[in-house]
Amino acid sequence: LSARRTPVSACRKGSVTVEAALAVPIFFLAVVSLLYLMEIMAVRKTVRAGLQAAGKQAMQDACSVTAVTPSGLERNVVRAIGEERLERSIVEGGASGLNCEGSYMSPVTGIGKLFVKYEIRLPIPVFMVPPVSYEESMKIKAWTGYEKEAFGDKKEETVYITETGVVYHKDYHCTYLELSI
Repeated sequence: LSARRTPVSACRKGSVTVEAALAVPIFFLAVVSLLYLMEIMAVRKTVRAGLQAAGKQAMQDACSVTAVTPSGLERNVVRAIGEERLERSIVEGGASGLNCEGSYMSPVTGIGKLFVKYEIRLPIPVFMVPPVSYEESMKIKAWTGYEKEAFGDKKEETVYITETGVVYHKDYHCTYLELSI
């Protein structure tokens, strides 16, 4: 017969309870941390989309106004995201927590550089984590229209191209463009 040995931890009463009392809070902290990381990514994506929508509007208005005002850009970002959404989010200061200072548009090139800075606070009172600063930025070109080369002196021709771009022809109904058996 072989002798079986009993583990030392099984001999002590309550060792499983102590182990569970230590492991369960750590597990819940990991789950909450993962959820907050996903919320931070969602907020960053939303702010980026709001900046993109506000930048698009600002660049469409560039025909009449050749400057970008940070306060106007902030209003457009908040409008694109939704003020209520920002107030409920983990953005420090809610809708007023977005700062677009430093955004500008070059009147010469028509290229705008847009910035939005904000802080995200983690509502975990146990660790007292300070707010984390984030910044989103983008370059965007003003929509000012275009002029045809030499004011349309050249005669224009329409050319039809296949999906692969290998074959092209002036006639839309060319047999090379419409292959059929």
